[in-house]
Amino acid sequence: MSYFDILKKAYTEQYAQTYQDDEYYYLYKHFSYGVKDSKLEFKVLDSFYNSSLLFSKPNAFNDPFDCLSLIDYDFSKIKKHELEDLLGKSMTNKYFKLYKDVEIRKLKDLPHVKNWGDYRRNGFHLTCFNNSPLHILMWSHYACNHEGFMVEFKFKKLKDYRHLPVPVIYSNDFPKLKYPYNASSKMCLENNDVGAEYLIKLFSNKAECWSYENEFRMLNIKGNLVNPKEPYEIESDLFSSVIFGNKVSERRKDETIKAISAFNHKYDKHIKIYDAKMKDDKYELFVPNHPRLDGKEFKAI
Repeated sequence: MSYFDILKKAYTEQYAQTYQDDEYYYLYKHFSYGVKDSKLEFKVLDSFYNSSLLFSKPNAFNDPFDCLSLIDYDFSKIKKHELEDLLGKSMTNKYFKLYKDVEIRKLKDLPHVKNWGDYRRNGFHLTCFNNSPLHILMWSHYACNHEGFMVEFKFKKLKDYRHLPVPVIYSNDFPKLKYPYNASSKMCLENNDVGAEYLIKLFSNKAECWSYENEFRMLNIKGNLVNPKEPYEIESDLFSSVIFGNKVSERRKDETIKAISAFNHKYDKHIKIYDAKMKDDKYELFVPNHPRLDGKEFKAI
């Protein structure tokens, strides 16, 4: 099976399991507030004031293995001037012909070539969604022990799935990638299988132990961010609803409601607000009156 087929299969299977209706797929993102009474306590609310999300480098994630891959750079077709540029040295045609393999071994020993793809993963930013909105661990880990909130996002159902966040593929082994030294975005766009392999192995592989998150990822497709610590504007149409954790304080709830009201006014939207509740007889959460998360069985279409 080609990597393009593997990616299509992942999209088909994982989106079939998401909450959805006739028009939209729904994905979720949990949020934590900053340190109480600090200047950054309500920085997270910029998502509403500016219709934005924070896109981060994978090395800033809570999993130090995230987006690591075993990269075997392929220098077999390298030209003399390219090798000279990479090594910062001049060589004659005769030297290149006789010692090309020796110099390539030196090249492969450079830190940014042999370090498990860590250098490569610093070159992009992404943001994460999940399909586990009621999982109590998601609220504990990403919404500060249920003291935060969650946003439901909606993604239009279109024939072209490439506008959707990429489903994460879980595995117990590092992905291995034969990576051309001169790989480019253009090459990936012109070859579906190459693009799919890079997408799977560089951006959307994660350890099997994280599979309970049912994660999906959105890449920053407009190039490097000017300031990656600042939220990045997204379409206001993606916001669907907001759910408060069952331990959120009234003060934080009030500030968040104020930000949501500002969002609704600024973008002419009508985001509804709900509260997550604990069940009386099970280790489970539900969201009363929510169209998808009220505790009743919800079947994907």
